[in-house]
Amino acid sequence: MRGRYELCLSEAILTETAEVLLSKPSVRRYATYADEDVHAFICWLLTQAEMVPDTPAPSVVPDNPKDDPIIASAVSAKADYLLGREPINLPRGRLASVRYAPIATNFRGAAK
Repeated sequence: MRGRYELCLSEAILTETAEVLLSKPSVRRYATYADEDVHAFICWLLTQAEMVPDTPAPSVVPDNPKDDPIIASAVSAKADYLLGREPINLPRGRLASVRYAPIATNFRGAAK
């Protein structure tokens, strides 16, 4: 995974990922996996990602405050892109350099 793009994660993101995969019934209905698979996936992510420190989350996503730690991780990582399923309206200021891109985006064509 390391190369042109780098995956940056924080403990908060890994914790939420594990919690969702282990306890959200809608996710469990979508895919069949054992709890051990989740733990192995989190361990694999730790080998692939640059870990950034958890920082106080700015309140920037009023519609979904659970996204604030993700934004804080992007800021901590000095990320160029923030990938996600749903668009997030990022405020100007210290987040101006972070661009949102849908997960399916071809980055060569991503506009600034």
